[in-house]
Amino acid sequence: IGAVTASLATIPLVFQHTLAIPLSTELRLGTVSALELGRQALLVAGLVALVILGAGVAPLLSVPLITNALLIPPTVRLVRGRITARLRLSPAQWPPLLRATVVFSLATAVGTIYVYTAQILTSLVASHYQSGLFAVSFRVFIVSASVPGLLVGAALPLLSRAARDDTDRLAYALGRIFDTSLICGVGAALGLSAGSGFIVSVIAGSHYAGAATVLAIQAWAMVASFVVAGWSFGLLSLHEHRRLLIANLLALVVSVVLTLVLAAADGAQGAAIATIGCETTLAVTTLVALAWRRPSYRPRPGVIVKVAAAAGVAAAAALLPDLASLLRAVEAMVVYAALVLALGAVPAELRELWPSR
Repeated sequence: IGAVTASLATIPLVFQHTLAIPLSTELRLGTVSALELGRQALLVAGLVALVILGAGVAPLLSVPLITNALLIPPTVRLVRGRITARLRLSPAQWPPLLRATVVFSLATAVGTIYVYTAQILTSLVASHYQSGLFAVSFRVFIVSASVPGLLVGAALPLLSRAARDDTDRLAYALGRIFDTSLICGVGAALGLSAGSGFIVSVIAGSHYAGAATVLAIQAWAMVASFVVAGWSFGLLSLHEHRRLLIANLLALVVSVVLTLVLAAADGAQGAAIATIGCETTLAVTTLVALAWRRPSYRPRPGVIVKVAAAAGVAAAAALLPDLASLLRAVEAMVVYAALVLALGAVPAELRELWPSR
């Protein structure tokens, strides 16, 4: 019953997201964020209340259905006059929509599957202890890796318009997104890696202290996770759904092979290395799919060199002895940020947003 109820929650979720399309295309990102924040607040409040009441599994799994349904009325009010909430069958319009969405849906499904493949396979080829250590690190990684898509997703309407009308503008936007994503991705990797001990102690406790080393390794997959987000949305804006599917399929194959080999040989640390390998594979194949015969979409090497130099110095600073994990992370981030600014790696558009003082 709980599984059926949780599955039905997808219907109001998709309906509400469809109604909210005008908000995204009009770049009313604050409103979209407020709706999503409200969804999470209602979800957490419902779960907490049911836990306090001692409810069983079925009531807990029904919370998403109720939460998603409650978001529909305010969304309808916000988009009144710009999209209809009436359901209507129009079979003649289905074929072009299906041609565009089926392949993209497959790519999204494969992308979701390959991410979790490492956790599943690790539990099959490694010991329970090693699988538990990797589970802690993987949970931190999977939550952090969702951030790039949320950040870059806000630019999809602009990328889609540029892909249709102005390829030079698209190339410019993709270049700036890559620069920003690379800077943020390396910064996230530094922070998670240097602060892995503190992070694990907070979310898992001393019994899982061994997961800190695993997270320190797996954190570096964040670099690829950040840069691939912009390239994936670039392919989406160009309607290159098949290439996006192929890139995700290759990442899935690499994830399976590397995890089976490395997790069996070196447990949780091997699985962490496999994660880096499959995320890097996805990034490389996505870039090849995007920039193949389109040289203007390739990233600028100058920014890569500057960010790599800043990251190297910051990583060396984080290795200083007798520093607590949290202080090590703070030190690495401060050094990295200072060097990225000093070397001029930050895009001019971002610098112009800062107050003059």
